[in-house]
Amino acid sequence: MSFSGRETAFSSHAVANDGFFPDIVLGEFQQLHRIPSHYADAAIEHQVDFARGEINAQLVDKKAGWVADGHNALTEVDDADGGNRHRDYLAAVYYRAKANLLADFQTMSRRESAEDIAKESDAMYQRLMATSHKALRRLLGLKTSIDVELL
Repeated sequence: MSFSGRETAFSSHAVANDGFFPDIVLGEFQQLHRIPSHYADAAIEHQVDFARGEINAQLVDKKAGWVADGHNALTEVDDADGGNRHRDYLAAVYYRAKANLLADFQTMSRRESAEDIAKESDAMYQRLMATSHKALRRLLGLKTSIDVELL
């Protein structure tokens, strides 16, 4: 039980993935990112599934390369080179989902504290999305946060 007197039971449901990337266990996301257990499971699942889809879409070409190299799962890529792409993948999904949940929370709360949250939320949203983007760039093998394109 939490300090609020509410139960702190986290979801045991997992959002299925494509077999190459890991399934996302909602309870793990809730615990690691301090998502209140009283948030509706459906809202959490929706944002996690949405974030998963966005990250997977950005990794289509990279995944094709890994599969062409003979890897059947992201964990096999980690084993082959000692990296931790599994952690980076989860971070990319989790931080993006949390950013979107934070944006949703503003529209759900009518308390006075919601005004304070709204003032801080854009900066927090940007920080969470930046963290997700950094994890995605590591997955893509990009070492910096800067892209240069020849025009």
